[in-house]
Amino acid sequence: SADALNLQGTGWATVGLVSNGTGNYVVYQNTGTSSQVLMQSSISNAPQMVGTPSITSGGAGWNNNYLNAGDVVTVTVNYDQAVAVTGAPTLQLNIGGTLVNAAYSTGTGTSSINFTYTILAGQTDANGISINANSLSLNGGTLKQVYSGQDAGIAHALVADNATYMVDT
Repeated sequence: SADALNLQGTGWATVGLVSNGTGNYVVYQNTGTSSQVLMQSSISNAPQMVGTPSITSGGAGWNNNYLNAGDVVTVTVNYDQAVAVTGAPTLQLNIGGTLVNAAYSTGTGTSSINFTYTILAGQTDANGISINANSLSLNGGTLKQVYSGQDAGIAHALVADNATYMVDT
């Protein structure tokens, strides 16, 4: 078997990917000396979503599992590789039977990207916010693997009503 060299946490940072048609090579740069090294990589597959999107925050006004008007809901989507985000992808949430779009907010260049939505007056969901299957939309933007530029997968399963994030405005 081939020996693996892990440069993470040793003063080396990944700065790019080079592909020559026969293989992919990661370019590492030493953060102290600026020297660079090229190493063969197994990064060849497109990023895939890990699990399903999950609501990770209910904002400052979230109290006793209830969200109120003005509270900001954050939903995190995790990938098995770092992804670059361009444009304005959206993730559709189901609040009391009404579909609303959470807007991409942060995470480009990492394996976790976040979407946010501000709860509006008049919205109610006694069962908790849910997320329909395959509700991540590129909306004219892109989600791509950071180094190879391959499109990231956007398919995901249903996220059932989450009683931790009920809405009562």
